[in-house]
Amino acid sequence: MAGTEFSVPVIAGALGSDERGVLGALDPAVRSGLVEEAGGGEHRFAHVLVRRSVVDNLPPSARRSHHLDVGRALGRQPGGGPVS
Repeated sequence: MAGTEFSVPVIAGALGSDERGVLGALDPAVRSGLVEEAGGGEHRFAHVLVRRSVVDNLPPSARRSHHLDVGRALGRQPGGGPVS
């Protein structure tokens, strides 16, 4: 997972998607108040317990895979380092 605050471009990179697709997928969570727009392409979970609920409901293998995908996407960002 990407933390309490997360960047739409990083999530798009992690998913191999575009930002529009990520924003569309986030829209129901934003409208319901579970995720908030933080400006500048950033979003955040409305509460740490919301994030925990999402993370706790992922199978461990999916959680590891998502962490690695986010790390790789961060490494591709300007100033990011390699992640293996």
